Parts: sequence; structure tokens; C-alpha cells
Amino acid sequence: MMKKMIALMLAGFMVFSLAACSGGDKKEEETTQEETAQEDAEEETLVYISSGRLSAIAPPEGWEQESDDSENELVYNKLDAEDGEILQLWIDIDSYDSPEVILERTKEGNKDLGKECEEEERTIGGIDFLYLIPEYGYNTLYGTKDGVTIMISHDQGISLDDEGVQDIINSIIVAPEEE
Repeated sequence: MMKKMIALMLAGFMVFSLAACSGGDKKEEETTQEETAQEDAEEETLVYISSGRLSAIAPPEGWEQESDDSENELVYNKLDAEDGEILQLWIDIDSYDSPEVILERTKEGNKDLGKECEEEERTIGGIDFLYLIPEYGYNTLYGTKDGVTIMISHDQGISLDDEGVQDIINSIIVAPEEE
């Protein structure tokens, strides 16, 4: 009789323990589902602009989209607070040449014009870029996104560390080529 009571008490204790453990998991699952739903809602509020196969977020605060009919090119403008000049950042795709080929061709063109340039590597938004900094005009990043070479050029008055620039580059989407 004593053995049966101990076995019953142990069985009751085990059932109580299992119920207590699964209750905690359910609460954790609910929290995770709520966080996921909130993250999804935040992503849905982003507005994208597109040109051909290229898409990125609508201009962040302080930026404007330049209306341009170019296929596969997005152009963003920002007013320079210091001198009131409009600075540009434009994104373009090239389905044919690799970043390395385009970089070498651009460096040769600059050499022919008697202009020197620096080259460095930068990673932004998970994309490894070759960054060309000529002594005049604008700077250009050459990288690969979704198997396609993208070029991001910007006036020298725009910093790659600018939050708006980072947001734009992080949001770039290249659609597959239509067959």
C-alpha cells in the first residue's frame, strides 16, 4: 500500500512538473510571435521605388527621388546644408561586366584624362564593394548584388557613413532578368 502511494505521488509530481514546463514555453512562443509580427509590420511600412530590375527604399528624410526615365537606375538628391548645392547618389546595374572589369576600365579612363584615383574595399549592407575615389567629381562603388554588378556613384560631398546612404544601400533589390 505504501509503494502505491509513493508511486501515485511521484506520478502526480511528474504531471505537475510537465505542465509547469510547457506553460513557460508557450509564453515564450507568444512573445516571439508578437515580436515577429511587430518586425513584419515595420518592414511593411517601408516604401520602395523601382526602375526596371532595380528597387530600393523611397528617399529617407532629407532626400528626394529625382524623376528619371532611365531603365535600371535610381537617383537620389540631397540638399547640401552648407552651400545649398544639390548632391546626388545614383544606383545603376550592369549585367555584363564584373566589378573588377568596370573598375579597371574606369581607372584607365581617369589615367587618360590625367587624373589620379584611390581604390579601397568597403562592405555595406552585406555587399563587398570596390570603391574608386577620383580626385574630381564623384566617387563610385562597384559590387555584386543578387548576381548582378551594381554601381553606386555619389558626389564627393556625400559620405558613405551618412545614415540615409546606408539605408538606401542596405535596401537595394535586384530582380532576376526576364527571359
